Amino acid sequence: MTDQQESRGSNLVAEPIPVEGKCHFYIPRKKRFCRFSQMKSTDYCAEHATVMGVNLERKRISCPLDPKHSCYEDQLQNHLKKCRRAQGELPPYYNAGINSGDSEGENVPDPKVTVLTVSTEELQDLVVKVNRLFEEHIGDIPSEILCHESLNEELSNPSLGLSALRHRKQQASLIGHMEKAHLLRDDICYVEMGAGKGQLTHWLYSAASGRQNICFVLVDRSTVRYKYDNLHKEATTSDGGSAMERIRIDIENLNLGNLLSLKQIEKAVVAFGKHLCGSATDLALRCIMETLPTCTDGKEIHEKLAKPSSPRNPGGVVIALCCHHRCTWQAYVGKAFFKSCGLSARDFQLISSMSSWATCCWKGWRLDTSQVQRSTQCQKSTGVEEKVNPESDICVKNCLDNQESKEMIDCKNYKCTQNHTKRDHAKSQTLSGHSDKSDTRAQTTKESGAKCDNTEFEDVDEKEHYGDQEEMQEMKRYVSKLSEKEREEVGRKCKHLIDYGRVMYLKAKGLNSQLKIFIENYYTPENVILIATSTSDPQQ
Repeated sequence: MTDQQESRGSNLVAEPIPVEGKCHFYIPRKKRFCRFSQMKSTDYCAEHATVMGVNLERKRISCPLDPKHSCYEDQLQNHLKKCRRAQGELPPYYNAGINSGDSEGENVPDPKVTVLTVSTEELQDLVVKVNRLFEEHIGDIPSEILCHESLNEELSNPSLGLSALRHRKQQASLIGHMEKAHLLRDDICYVEMGAGKGQLTHWLYSAASGRQNICFVLVDRSTVRYKYDNLHKEATTSDGGSAMERIRIDIENLNLGNLLSLKQIEKAVVAFGKHLCGSATDLALRCIMETLPTCTDGKEIHEKLAKPSSPRNPGGVVIALCCHHRCTWQAYVGKAFFKSCGLSARDFQLISSMSSWATCCWKGWRLDTSQVQRSTQCQKSTGVEEKVNPESDICVKNCLDNQESKEMIDCKNYKCTQNHTKRDHAKSQTLSGHSDKSDTRAQTTKESGAKCDNTEFEDVDEKEHYGDQEEMQEMKRYVSKLSEKEREEVGRKCKHLIDYGRVMYLKAKGLNSQLKIFIENYYTPENVILIATSTSDPQQ
């Protein structure tokens, strides 16, 4: 029985029956099955066969004009000519695959290598290497939990729920880090990658009030309802233009240098984002670092503008990182660092798989005042987490009082930023999967080989999917020898190694770059932020 059938079976209403010859994908919102014709080899149409993970002979990709539907990769150009979402010609900032990256001659395993598909010896050797490389290159990551006065009133709101509180704290710390890095100043264009509803931009707009000659660009590949940027429709720049612009495009295809609003101005560009999942971070970094110095004809811009001090070059990057298990070697910007460490594309895939150990058993923060730290009132951070009596935190206290029960938010309910339907999640994995924010634990428990809530491995045909049964059992025994704390530690080191490759990429591009812990772990296990600033900034 499929997940769709199980979810429908829980209802007492009589189930509809799929029409013979038509797609068997049930659409809950419309309370009916899809009406497209089946493919010959499956019970689903081409669109939903991809969503349900059916292997097709021809690869399907998300439509660059509207990622909510897909088309065959070899028919992309024909599809664009007749797509209902087409609005005349493609926008000038669309450049198919410009930020995709490449394998750089590496032999990339397909399908992806995971901890369940390798020998115990290979897994053990890589764990040892990860521990060694972490100590050699990274060590401890500094913790600096900041806030910003623009969110003081919001954080003190007694009606703020626990979920909202958790996100506001993260947003406040992100903006606090932007201010400390001198990125809240005049003459800046802020670009939010994977903007979603634009809530982070909304608060940044408030924090940057009073600055002169600033504007905001929100980038997301999906259509979003209840956008926060609608609250700022009347906002204008000093020259009368709109201060808020939203563009719908996959970051993979975004050429910022050809975005009209950036071509007409000379501002430093600051890219930011909250929990930009997996390869989306790499796409965003490549976009901000490698597409700004170009013009419409693709030629280099004037030599003066190409210098590091040019306003057209990146002024900074502030991105909260997550979902390292969804990173790919092709998109990854830190290949040079991995190669210098003697790591291959295969090693990268396995490290990416092991990174899920850091999050798959995260329990969430308990709704218990003994676990809550005071940080709702914004103060200047000293870089040291100060533990204060949580009963004095009126915001948290009110949130706790408003709860019907003090049940633990566990790994099955935690989402990076918002809940997604199974269809959205499956589609983001099967297609490009670059900017969706999805569950990082329940999704990866099977891949990681770890246990979540003391649950055994899923009942799957391991021999068919993962190879020899004896080898599989041997791997399980090795993983079982690692305590939950040890697995989490190894997983976190894997995440930091991937992130450090990104740091080295930005340094090679001429930016000051570092990693910091920006929020307490019990609010989110994805609590590391990547910060980069221009070396030519006189305020640094």
